Amino acid sequence: MATINRSKKQAEQKAEQEIEMKKALEVLMGIDFALFFEQLARDYEVIYSSTGRIINLDESYLEELKSLLKRNYRKVSDVFDNQTRRQIEDSIDFDIYELDEIADNKLKKRIAMAIGAYILTRADNIAPKIAYTIQKELLRQTNNVIIENASLGKAVSNAEVANTVSNTFAEWGVNHSKTIAMTEVQDLAETSKYTENSSFTELAENEEELGEIQQGAEKVWVTAGDEKVRQSHSAIDGVVIPADQYFVTGMGSSMRFCGDMSLGADLSDVINCRCETIYRYNSEAIKVIRNKLYRRK
Repeated sequence: MATINRSKKQAEQKAEQEIEMKKALEVLMGIDFALFFEQLARDYEVIYSSTGRIINLDESYLEELKSLLKRNYRKVSDVFDNQTRRQIEDSIDFDIYELDEIADNKLKKRIAMAIGAYILTRADNIAPKIAYTIQKELLRQTNNVIIENASLGKAVSNAEVANTVSNTFAEWGVNHSKTIAMTEVQDLAETSKYTENSSFTELAENEEELGEIQQGAEKVWVTAGDEKVRQSHSAIDGVVIPADQYFVTGMGSSMRFCGDMSLGADLSDVINCRCETIYRYNSEAIKVIRNKLYRRK
């Protein structure tokens, strides 16, 4: 099967490029969340000092979390929802072909609508989970300060508790921001790539064209290639399958792409995953896609 990026080495090089793009996006998202946690720490200090009560992450905080997530999700999707198109464009002679803007806009609209709907759903699902983790952590830290001082026979004021927790929570927030950013960037990047590649079959106007695209598309699982890679993912490093099939990890999890949980993958086989799904097409599939999106001058 003649493909773009056919060799494992080329797939690894492509994966390395995508990993670097993800890291840059993780930094941006991590900064946003760190700032959110800093503000939350200040709000906690004010409220606990005056009332002795832990801040409640009400609807206003949830909406702020959702807005933060959606803003960063869009940054990720803008980078990763056209990765295969860029590869395909490398095979096109633009002295002969030009973009069919109507067909191109239809494809982009389908992809944007699918990813847009996913972004809204993902933010609605993840924001409450983050809020719950924050609430639990604030309660844990507050109780720890009170219990530690009580064990030493010390009485502490609300202001002293608030000041201590505000500082430790802000530090916790910096580390937790990195975990959130890694998890969410990975999810949106891989979902965006999958959505883009799944959309190409919609270009087919008959069974023959559909067959050419489906038979000519494949995907490769590529790990980060270091000692941190979990054994269940190392077991499928470099595995190539048809693009419309799913991977089975060494742990037995079924995944359409790295980090996918839609088929019931266990969380332990997904969290902190840094693997890449690389999509490849043979010349026949590229020809069908090209003829749908480009026309002769």
